Amino acid sequence: MLGRRRWLALAAIMTSVLALPAVSHASDSLTTRKPVKVNKGFKLSLFATQAFKGSTPGGSSQPASLSALLTRGPETASYDFRKGIKFSARKNLKSGRIKGSFVQHRGRINMAFRATSKARKTDVPKGCTGQPGAQRDGILKGKFRLKADRLKTVRITRIRVTLVRPGTITNCNGNPGPGGGAFHGTTLNASRSGRHQRVDVFVQKPRHGRVNYTVSLAKFSNAYSFSWTLRLTSAPRTSYTTSSDLSKGTLRSVPPQLAGSAQFSGSPVVGGSLADGFSSGKLGGTLRAKLRSKGTLRPFKNGKLQAVQSRS
Repeated sequence: MLGRRRWLALAAIMTSVLALPAVSHASDSLTTRKPVKVNKGFKLSLFATQAFKGSTPGGSSQPASLSALLTRGPETASYDFRKGIKFSARKNLKSGRIKGSFVQHRGRINMAFRATSKARKTDVPKGCTGQPGAQRDGILKGKFRLKADRLKTVRITRIRVTLVRPGTITNCNGNPGPGGGAFHGTTLNASRSGRHQRVDVFVQKPRHGRVNYTVSLAKFSNAYSFSWTLRLTSAPRTSYTTSSDLSKGTLRSVPPQLAGSAQFSGSPVVGGSLADGFSSGKLGGTLRAKLRSKGTLRPFKNGKLQAVQSRS
């Protein structure tokens, strides 16, 4: 999970870089090398980025940000802050500091980075030209305090991290990046977005193999984004069944963390034969995810979710 989180965060930075046609500079970032075990058996990872200002009038910019990721088995709780954070680092990446108070009275951070290794070069992405960046491993020490809902107050004083300075990109001929094959099977994607909140239920049943479930709740504003997610990657095939024309679907419990059931009802297959296509409709029922970090997520508490069921 940590590796995926790190690469997703770095990919987000590089995406903004590759979108610019001229010389581009990304901000320094900090990623966790070894998560720290905290409350109730969860592991904490930190990720931070410096503030970035566009080099031209009207250019893209972003504030300094800090993300705290708490994981245990299939469960993840994420707390991202984009206001009140200050992140500075020396040019040689030998030292740095992150400090600030978290919005929503969630806590604060005041930690200093000290390098424990020499700087090493980071390559320019494949298909691009420019100057390589650099990175240094080190230790982040100080005080970190986060009010993490059912996990209560999470505190650490030390964590192993890497400080990264991305290279300068002058030109890119596409963005190949790592890829994967197309998914073949049946998918149910249901969601509801409200004011500063979103709930999602996502299920994939490959033609062969186990079923993947994701149930999540997100709360957000311009200053923060919090999310709580249950992700099951090996549920029984009988936990998700559909009619041949995709107009019906049933989700069943996967003990111990996914209880209840849900039913999809929609139009018959659109856009293809019975071998593919999609159906639009709604998903409702009693399905609920039991999370140590947040309590019980009830996706249908406020009614059914808009949903699409598809086969490819």
